[in-house]
Amino acid sequence: MKLLWHINSILSIILILVYNPKLEGFGNLRIQGQVLNSNKQINKTLEISTWLTIAFFFIFIILLNILKL
Repeated sequence: MKLLWHINSILSIILILVYNPKLEGFGNLRIQGQVLNSNKQINKTLEISTWLTIAFFFIFIILLNILKL
């Protein structure tokens, strides 16, 4: 269960970094963000994926706390 939580956390961070086109510290990710902003469907999919991983992050926190793992 903790492994899934860690994988989800890393995936959330990556999605947030790719989705943020104003990020200046990551040149390569910034270029990808500009490319992704040109396509509305990809942008919407990325936004939904980001929110889902964040929701799963909180669900995992609650489950891990209930199960005391």
